[in-house]
Amino acid sequence: MEEISTFIDSNLVLHWPFFAAMVIFMISGQVMISNVFIRTAHQKHKPVWFWWWGRKTLALQPIILGLVLGVIWRNPEPGVDTLPDCMGYFALAGGLSVWAYEFLKGIMKKKGINLDLPGIDSIAPIAPIAPAAAAPPPLSPLSPSFDDDNTPSSKPITLDKS
Repeated sequence: MEEISTFIDSNLVLHWPFFAAMVIFMISGQVMISNVFIRTAHQKHKPVWFWWWGRKTLALQPIILGLVLGVIWRNPEPGVDTLPDCMGYFALAGGLSVWAYEFLKGIMKKKGINLDLPGIDSIAPIAPIAPAAAAPPPLSPLSPSFDDDNTPSSKPITLDKS
């Protein structure tokens, strides 16, 4: 047990900004999927292209957010000093956040725990089935017939002689 504690202290604690950013990107990404860039947002909000592209680029958003965070937060740990280093550091945290969420979701699923947030992977409710309406009365042989598109039929009307 002491070896694990030593490993965590010497290797993982030093990189706390990386892991913190990865967890924050993971949670914020799931909130964006379930509440902001929902499947029908482009039908409800204007401009349509913004919502459509927002939904289509969800996997890239944590990487882009990591690049932005790298511009803002300089020198997150020793050895990460320059602007490209910081941007790459947090972009990698953003990219791994997508993988980490799917990894945790798979482990939890094997243990029988549902890791999904409300709205994610949910099944749309089924509309209630209306009671069957009474069948329309049969048409008389002399009534005009209509095709499926409600235009008069070109078929001749024939009378049954029975």
